[in-house]
Amino acid sequence: MLLPFFRTSNFNCVYFFRISDLYLAAEQQKLSWQNKLRHMERLAQDSTNMQLRSLQRHWSLYRELWLRTLE
Repeated sequence: MLLPFFRTSNFNCVYFFRISDLYLAAEQQKLSWQNKLRHMERLAQDSTNMQLRSLQRHWSLYRELWLRTLE
């Protein structure tokens, strides 16, 4: 499954690639897409990586946009 690519003033390609990393980590766990979202969110929150901590601030925007594409 390909992740949608969203580009806004607050959400750039760095975040997209970081989210892709999180998605792949969730994919390796063989989780349903709802659980993938939760797992990605946990990884972003638990991360010590500065860019992933920045991602946490934009997580709700990405999650909302992604869920809309799945409807």
